Amino acid sequence: MYEEPDDKIILTNHSRPIGTLVALDPKNGDIAGTAELEDTAPEGAAVDAKGRIFVNNESKNTIQVIDVETWKATVMAVGAVRGPDGYRVRLEDEAHFLGLQQHVGRG
Repeated sequence: MYEEPDDKIILTNHSRPIGTLVALDPKNGDIAGTAELEDTAPEGAAVDAKGRIFVNNESKNTIQVIDVETWKATVMAVGAVRGPDGYRVRLEDEAHFLGLQQHVGRG
């Protein structure tokens, strides 16, 4: 995906022993940053207007937030969900949307 606030191309990689996020400079293809993720199955990424990158981890049922200054990832709580498989941020009003494969019901 193209990340407009920081002018980067963002790739999420299914890999072992750990998944990664790689940011590329679109002008020359150089690696601008890399973050290790907690999951081997990152399903995608979204960015907000502040340049934070959000990665949904399908196997771990989490969202990680990447700080583009340090390239460190922190886990954001998402509640009782299974299989987050899409994450988007509407830049004009910072609304966040999380796609789910399955909701964990009560009872």
